[in-house]
Amino acid sequence: MLDRLGVDPARRQTALLLLSEVVTNAVKHGSRAGDRITVAWTLDRDMLKVAVVDFASGGGPAVVQPDTGRGMLIVDEVADCWSERALGGCRQVSFRVRI
Repeated sequence: MLDRLGVDPARRQTALLLLSEVVTNAVKHGSRAGDRITVAWTLDRDMLKVAVVDFASGGGPAVVQPDTGRGMLIVDEVADCWSERALGGCRQVSFRVRI
């Protein structure tokens, strides 16, 4: 979709990196086999907003020391902002990035 919208390839790669890290976090730490993970996104001018929802019931993502994982550290460094919140028994991790 970002390609069709003419978004610069480097900015597309940044968005894909962030999406990959947040979805990987949901798969590895937020859900069990067979759980559904949802992804929603909107583009408002040059700001991409992405939300990933998993079925984790507690303990949100954290920026940790590099020897224990780098996913959320990457998100923290690269995204313009990110957040986590409980959502009806699930967890939503969102980020925004200028593209």
